[in-house]
Amino acid sequence: MTKFHHTVSRRDFMKGIGLTGVGLGGAALAGPQFHDLDEMMASAVDIKHPWFVRQREAYNPTADVDWNLIKPYTLGNHGYNFGVKSGDGQAEKRAAWQAQQLKANAPGNSLKDVAFSAGASFLSFGAGLTSVPWYGIDVTTPEQRGVARWSGTAEENAKLVRAAMHFYGSPRQGFLAFNQRFIDLSVRANALRIENTDQPYADGSTKVIPQSCKSAIIYVVKQPMEMSNFGDHTAPKLEYSSALNIGATIGYAMGPIIQNRTQRFLKSLGYHALTGLESYNVANGVMAGLSELSRNAHNCTPQEGTLIRYTPSIVTDLPLPETTPIDAGMYKFCYQCKTCAEVCPWGSIPMDTEPVWEANDAGPNGEANVWNRPGYKRWPMNFAKCHGCNFCDANCVFSQKNLASVHTTIRAVVANTSLFNGFFAQMDRAFGYGDSTDYEGWWNRDLSNWRHDTVLGAGTDDWA
Repeated sequence: MTKFHHTVSRRDFMKGIGLTGVGLGGAALAGPQFHDLDEMMASAVDIKHPWFVRQREAYNPTADVDWNLIKPYTLGNHGYNFGVKSGDGQAEKRAAWQAQQLKANAPGNSLKDVAFSAGASFLSFGAGLTSVPWYGIDVTTPEQRGVARWSGTAEENAKLVRAAMHFYGSPRQGFLAFNQRFIDLSVRANALRIENTDQPYADGSTKVIPQSCKSAIIYVVKQPMEMSNFGDHTAPKLEYSSALNIGATIGYAMGPIIQNRTQRFLKSLGYHALTGLESYNVANGVMAGLSELSRNAHNCTPQEGTLIRYTPSIVTDLPLPETTPIDAGMYKFCYQCKTCAEVCPWGSIPMDTEPVWEANDAGPNGEANVWNRPGYKRWPMNFAKCHGCNFCDANCVFSQKNLASVHTTIRAVVANTSLFNGFFAQMDRAFGYGDSTDYEGWWNRDLSNWRHDTVLGAGTDDWA
């Protein structure tokens, strides 16, 4: 254990995390201070995060943004097309390796695992799910019930939505204004327009949104840690464990279920609930205060790290408050950590310490990779190389939750100072919290602990 020894005085340690003269326990118990009732009411809007997470100003995330450069974009010739890589032959090699593993009854790729994956992917993006219109299916409206539609303050509405969506399967929700900034940030060019109309409708491929819709609900869709492509950091580049990526597939399958339940709820209250408007979801999660941007271009949440599936939106005319970006020290931690880049089998994640404004990678045939848009500082992913294996997310330091009791304290330290980031990242690699290849053990796990079996156990976060 001597290689983990780091000499630092108690005074320097406490000073580094901003707790000089205050015990850690006292700091953890310190509550927010309110000067009047307006401040107290506004505090109800905040997302339930651990105590050490700080709120930032609206549209001011930890990753620098130049709003003059943020414009709607066209998906076009992006390289984020998993398993379809022009000329590299990797998709064929991966398929051949999976076939060999299946015949060998290898753990993580055996017949029972393949069957398990088939079940997990059901209802995912049209796989077995009856198509639901983007404006939601018909429901019994308040008018048909003979009553007025629901009416409440923005804060009351936020509480209502959160209570319902938490039950439906999403652990946390944030809210953004649905305006031109939202469109510039996350909507594909020419995908929608806003009109003075009572009902949404489609004009060819363009979705027409009523002017009354001024809010967007942004919500976390979880995926379970189990079977989320955990594996040995030293595994051969193609032969990484569980190529099935079952954790991701069931995460994507849960998204439409949460979405449809929420649409029915909002429409039954008497409000629009429009989905599928954004083409880029990570920015929504960051701006709504659910996450920070990570090195691998994903949402990094204080609760699950990058091991969530996505943060989609539902646009509505139900009045809602706005939530703001957060600072939990995670984006800054990515400067020194680099674990996701080190374990990436495809070399698609940059190893540079500093994030950059430029987006200089290209698609498989030299075309511009438009997924790396200009306008913000990040580590530009080479999406043309990415095969969507989820290896980066499964090995993210922040994805390990509280597998060791010290993790809670470490996260609080990271949120207050970057002094120990390099040391903590090295510790994580050495202890190997991201390694979990015991698939046979998973099949024989204790089923009495329901929260680890499905993303529907959203109400049992370690931070709750």
